[in-house]
Amino acid sequence: GQPATRRLAVIAALFGPWLLPTPLAAKESCCLRATPPDNLHTIKLDSYPQNFAVAQGSDGHVYLGNHGGLGRFDGRAWELLALPNGDVARSLAVDPRQRVYIGGINLFGYAESDATGQLRYTDLSAGLSDQLPAGALGSVRDTLIHGGDVYFRADHYLIRYRPRQDTLTLWHSENS
Repeated sequence: GQPATRRLAVIAALFGPWLLPTPLAAKESCCLRATPPDNLHTIKLDSYPQNFAVAQGSDGHVYLGNHGGLGRFDGRAWELLALPNGDVARSLAVDPRQRVYIGGINLFGYAESDATGQLRYTDLSAGLSDQLPAGALGSVRDTLIHGGDVYFRADHYLIRYRPRQDTLTLWHSENS
């Protein structure tokens, strides 16, 4: 009767977009700015093929947090930016200015394009070297932008970065 009809309507509303044929689903998706390229399966980043995070900028670039660092896809080719410690990029968030915030292992910071279009990394974690012993940060598993501030969640720490003031605030938790 009526409960079964309601249940069917809820299921259709929740899962309907994934049941549509691919071109229409991509066009109607809230998360994609354009139809995805057909060659995403041929990722060539010269790094171990395990990805931890994915984000997309408003300019259409796709970013991957990978074992080799930060991968960027411009619609034609992949580019890899290795992090200073040569380790994993675990979490990503892109702000409206196309600055890509990156959480890694014992580091966090951001990458942005220079005047030539090359990605350049800025290490923000160095700003906490007087508060954190080397290696204490651990894995930065989540990166979130909220209200213009950027939050990095590590194993036992939460860090807030305020880009307008260029300040960092660190909170420690015994429990993660």
